[in-house]
Parts: sequence; C-alpha cells; structure tokens
Amino acid sequence: MMLIFSISGKLKISSVLSKNDLRHAVSTFYEENVTADEVAAAGEDIIRSFYSAPQSQTDLDAYRYECFLKCVTGNRSQLSGLPPSKAAAREHSLRVYLQVQTWLGRTLDPSEWGWERTGNSLQPVETNLQPAPPAILN
Repeated sequence: MMLIFSISGKLKISSVLSKNDLRHAVSTFYEENVTADEVAAAGEDIIRSFYSAPQSQTDLDAYRYECFLKCVTGNRSQLSGLPPSKAAAREHSLRVYLQVQTWLGRTLDPSEWGWERTGNSLQPVETNLQPAPPAILN
C-alpha cells in the first residue's frame, strides 16, 4: 500500500520535526547496525510527536487510551484519528527502517523487519497482539 501525503500533511511533518527535537529518533532510521527495539523506540517517539502527545507522556498505549476516552466522551466520535497501538507502531517502524535501509543500498531480511512470508509473497505484519484479550474474544 502506498501512502500519499498532501501538501498540508508534508507541512505538518516538517513542522513536527522542526518543533520537537527528533533528530536522534530520525537518525536511528539511517544507522546501519541498530536493533529492532531501538528502531521501535525511535518510531514511537516520532509517532507520539505526530499525534501531539505531551512531552511527559512516554507510553503510546496510555496516550492512545487517553485519546480514546476523549473521543467517546466528546460530541463527535473520531476513532479513526487515534494513534496506533504500541505494537502496531513497532511493526510500522520496522517496515520504515527496512525501506530507508533499502534506499541506502543495504540489504536486510524483510521477515526480520515487519514483514512475513506467505507463500511467494510478503505481507506486512500489522501487530503481534490479538485485537482484544482472550476473555473478551471468547
């Protein structure tokens, strides 16, 4: 799936990156030898900034829950605007890292960076968690 950013989207990204000191987080995606956990942490920092989380909020899942409560108790329910879960953000960040490394001419195994092999194709791993606790699913 290809993401197309509007001009206002590009301006927001530029504004967020310049307003918040995310240079270290962004540089992580350009480094050659980093762990998946380091990539996930950098991605989470960037995503929290894009969703305007306060600096004191360091847990993406907790911030997602706060946003959810505001959505369901407000006049309009905009659940599509919620930040991703920490698990989903991790997988997205791994795929972004793989893409940046590919652009830099480095070859990595996609199955270690947010993709899974199904037959002869690759499918993105959206999250490694169930959509709800087992008790609720049953």
